[in-house]
This record gives sequence, C-alpha cells and structure tokens, in this order.
Amino acid sequence: MNRRVEVKDLRIGMFVSELDRSWLGSPFLFQGFMIENEDDLGKLQEFCDYVMVDRKRSQEVPDYRHGNKAIGTTPGTSRVTREPSSSTPSRFEMAYASTRVARSETSQGVIKLLDDRRLGRMIEPEAVRHSVNNLMNSVLADPSAALWLTRMRGEDEFTAAHSLNVATLSLAFARHLELPEPQLRAIGMGALLHDIGLTEKAASVTRKLEPLVEEDFQTLRKHPADGLYSIRADNLDPVMHDIIRWHHERVDGSGYPDGLSGSEIPQHVLIVAIADTYDAMVSDSAFRCGMPPGEALIEIHRLADASFGRKMVQAFIQCIGVYPPASVVELNTGAIGVVVAWCRALEDHALTCVAGVGRGAVGVGRAGARRRAQTEPGDAHVAVG
Repeated sequence: MNRRVEVKDLRIGMFVSELDRSWLGSPFLFQGFMIENEDDLGKLQEFCDYVMVDRKRSQEVPDYRHGNKAIGTTPGTSRVTREPSSSTPSRFEMAYASTRVARSETSQGVIKLLDDRRLGRMIEPEAVRHSVNNLMNSVLADPSAALWLTRMRGEDEFTAAHSLNVATLSLAFARHLELPEPQLRAIGMGALLHDIGLTEKAASVTRKLEPLVEEDFQTLRKHPADGLYSIRADNLDPVMHDIIRWHHERVDGSGYPDGLSGSEIPQHVLIVAIADTYDAMVSDSAFRCGMPPGEALIEIHRLADASFGRKMVQAFIQCIGVYPPASVVELNTGAIGVVVAWCRALEDHALTCVAGVGRGAVGVGRAGARRRAQTEPGDAHVAVG
C-alpha cells in the first residue's frame, strides 16, 4: 500500500515507490528503491517535497502522520533545488568499478582451478570461498552492475567467463528470491564450480561444428560426476554437491545424470540450471553468435514447463528484467541506448534506466508485454529492444 510521506518524515528502511516529480533528471538511478543511509535521505530531502512510500516493501515504517522529526534535518532548514552535478559519480558507476575488481579477482581464481583440474590435481572448494564472498557482496550491493559485466567479454577463457557469469546470475537470482546469505554463498560456490568436471575432451564436444553423435552425448553426461570426483569431498556443502551433480536435470525427467523430475530437483539447483542455460544462449561460441537477451528469455519461457518449471522461469525473468543490463535498445526519441539497470516500482511493468549512446542523455523505459512502452506523456521510452 502506497502512502504519501513528506520528505522531512522519511526514515531509513522506507521503500520509495514514486517521487513528486519525474524520475528523469533526478539523482536516483532506480525507479523505486529502499532508503539505505543518510545520503539517500539527504538527496530525497534536497530534491523532493514528498514521495510515495510502499509500506509492504519497507523494512520498518513508523507512524509518520504525527510529525516525527526527520533524520538528518534541522528545523527551519530550507531545501535547495538544483540539478545533480554531472561530475558526481553515479551509484551505478561506483558499483561497476568495485564489481569489476571483484570479478577480475574471481576470474583469476577460476582460471587457476581450471589449470589444476587439467593437471589432475584435487580441487579445494575453500580456495574459491573468498572470491565468492567478494562476488556475492558486489551482487548484493548492486545486481545491475554485476549483471552488466556478464555481457562484457574480456581476456578470460570461455569456460572461466561462463563460470563467472553463471555464478553472478545465480547470486542475483537467489538474492531476488530473498534466500539467506549462507545459502547465497553456497549457491555462488556451486555455480562457480558447476562445470569443473568439464574435461578437455568434454569441452571439445561443446565446440564441435558438426552434429553430435551418441559418444559425444555420453561424454557430456559424465561431466557432473567427473566434477564431484575432482573435488575434495571432505565436508562438501550439500548445496554445492547438488548443483555440481544435478545442474543438467530437468523437471520433465529428461535431464542427466540421474533423471530427476519435478520436486526432486531442489530450488538451488534450478537457480543455477536456469542461469547456466541463459548464459549459454546469450554467449558467442566458436560456431554461432549468442542470442539477444530478450530472445533467450522468450525461448526459456517457451520451454519452462519441460525444463525448469513456469514459476521459477517467471521469477528469473522478473529478476533480470525484460531488457536485461547491457541490452541495446532504441528509444521512441530515436536515440540508441544500452540498459544499465532496471527496477520494478510498478508491479505491472518492468522499468529500465537506459544510458544514451552518443547523445549522453538518459531515458527511462517501461517495457510492456509487447516490448513497447506505455509511458506518461513526454517520457522517453523503449521502442525497440
């Protein structure tokens, strides 16, 4: 339920769903966000007179109708309205920088693990715990920046990049499902190691240009078990075990290696399985170009009942948005932009913040079911994704 709240009565923990003015030109990247600190309070008190607060999505909303004193304000202090400084780094830019460092560190750890695997050394799961913690913290801080980096190809070898992307997507999805941090950490580690059993022979099968034969399928079906054999099993977290062994299981029983179906497949496995499938679809390979993110989501949704279950697929689409970060879109103004973030301030629409390419402008698009926005008059919106 949305309630109008004067900015002087705002508190940390409140979820701001609407401003008293357009989000365009405001200092806020997300259309809908929780007030996390004094800086958020200060910006709201500086740029707005009142906002709409979603009580259901707020952590703690006091009775603000009785003139409670606002945190960080002084009685009689006037609010100065001004345009946000273009020299001030945005929240996204700062999150992007820190996330890039975390991803780079994690990438080096994954590459070392893959090298150890090729040399026949036993894999120590604890070796990636620190990297996963850094990656998890970056996802918790700003999933948009983390998901943006899954679309940026660097010098990492393909398997390492895929492992990083799956871990990032899985952490963002698990966060969206509001799973506790210990479970997020285990999911992140399992996702990072999900293909550790992909030997050079199995990896070469995935790069074949010609149709696969039965021997190829048998080789691929072995990699989940091979992954468990290569990991030191002492005190291996059950969540990690499940992910490594079952990330190719499907709800209709057509997966491998154990042919699990329906509720036999744990939620944490489905989280990584969907992330694995999505990244494989959108990534370029030696013999094909990756699908546009929107088309990949449509295909995953089409196969939902047989593969991962409709409820989980819908939750994944809600998590990454109709226009995932790094999607190239055309606005109704004719400007071309790249999606940097999304939010769900309105329940019946997916909202995206789009950074203009070339013009430097920012447009806010509201992507509907037909991939064309229904926006307020004068708003820039996504016309083509």
